[in-house]
Formats: sequence, C-alpha cells, structure tokens
Amino acid sequence: VPIKRNEFDAVVESIAARFIDAYGAPDRPAAIAQAQREAEFAASLSEQDLNTVLAVQRELGEDGIIERFRVVRPQSAELHTKIWEVVED
Repeated sequence: VPIKRNEFDAVVESIAARFIDAYGAPDRPAAIAQAQREAEFAASLSEQDLNTVLAVQRELGEDGIIERFRVVRPQSAELHTKIWEVVED
C-alpha cells in the first residue's frame, strides 16, 4: 500500500522517539537519522511482487543481531488457496 510522505515522516518520528526513550539514543538528530534508515529499509522490503513471502532469520553474533532475509515467490502465477482475508471492522 502506498504511504504518503507525512505518514512516512510520522513513522520516522515514532521510531526515533522509541530509540530515545527505550534505547538511550544520544540525541534527537542521531535518532532521526537512524530511524530514517530503518524506515527506508522496511519500505524497500515492500518492493516485491504480490503474493511474495519474506522470511527473516535472526541470530546473535559477536557484534549484535545478524539478520538474513529470504524471498519466497509463488511457484506459479495461479494461487491454489487464499490463506487470509482483510475485512472492514
């Protein structure tokens, strides 16, 4: 789903606030810069074809958490079943 610039900026602000409050970021500009990188990375994950599954594997390494991503695409254009449905609440 496309996101408007002001919505993206609100996501960055929210992440930055979390970096400051929960993780002790040194200052707001540093938190904003890192939050911007995180949000842009998350947005880049959405640049996949419809019905693509992204899998993440995490492990703790000497320098922190190591993440590996795997893209799982459907084997054919025809889908055999719908696994969930989004409905209005």
